[in-house]
Formats: sequence, C-alpha cells, structure tokens
Amino acid sequence: MPSIFDLQDELLHLRHVLEMEDDGEINPTLEAWLTAKEDELQTKVEAYCSIIGEMEAMAEARKAEAKRIADLGAADARKAQRMRDVLREVFGRLNILRMETTRYKLRLQNAGGKQRIVVDPFEPMPEQYQKTTVTVEPDLDSIRKALDAGEVLSFATLAPRGQILVIK
Repeated sequence: MPSIFDLQDELLHLRHVLEMEDDGEINPTLEAWLTAKEDELQTKVEAYCSIIGEMEAMAEARKAEAKRIADLGAADARKAQRMRDVLREVFGRLNILRMETTRYKLRLQNAGGKQRIVVDPFEPMPEQYQKTTVTVEPDLDSIRKALDAGEVLSFATLAPRGQILVIK
C-alpha cells in the first residue's frame, strides 16, 4: 500500500487533472481512480488513527506505571529514613558513637553545613536583619554573621546541630 504522502500527492494530482478538463464532463476512468484513491486514503487514515490510539493508550499506561514506580521509590525512601532515624536514636540513647558490623561501619556524628537558625517570631527584629520583599522575613545571612561574630540577639539563636548516621 502506498504511503499517506504518496496518496496525498496522487489525490492532489487527480483533483488538478479533473479541474483542468474543459468539456464539463468527468472522465469515468479518472473518477473511478479518484474514488479508489480516496478509499485508499480513508483506509490509511483509519490505520493511522488506530496506531495513534494505541500509542496514546500506551503512553498513558507508561505514565501511570512511572507514577506508580515513583510512588514506590518515595515510600521506600521514607521507610529507609525512618529506619535510619531509629538507629540514630538508639545510638544516641545508648551513647554509641561507632559500630562496625561485618558489612558496615556506622558512625554517629554532628551534622555538617551551616547551622539552622531559629528565629523567634514574637521578638522584634531590627531592620538590619530583615529582607524586605512582599512580606518581611528574616535575613538569615545577616543574622548568622552577627551570631557567628558573638553578638547576642534577643530574637534569634543558633540551633544545636543535629546528628546524622553515616553508613558506608
């Protein structure tokens, strides 16, 4: 069967030929050929639509499966984090800083990175420690700089570092 583009070209050519006939009568052979090509085009379009429908259904099924797998991955990550938190809590309560098993080395250590800042929402905050946007919010970089320099701020303190469990 010819491609949809071949059918398109043939139909355009046949229509042009039929329009060019001057005598007002339609050549029965050309008309039969035009009808046959239009039928072929309809069959081709039907096949295209069938394939498009199947591909769209497959795409939707794959999107749903991807979401299902992503949800399973997120659930596994939450379970792993809860188990990690339990180990960290047990190590902290039993005052265990290090443990080595046959497969793993565990170490309880203070978290790195910048310390979290706790801002008291009820204590007035000087303007120099504020960022002005649509709403007033604390300028954590200015507050951190002041706290690191030893300034005592009534509205903010550095939070104690949390602990993380490192598994290698």
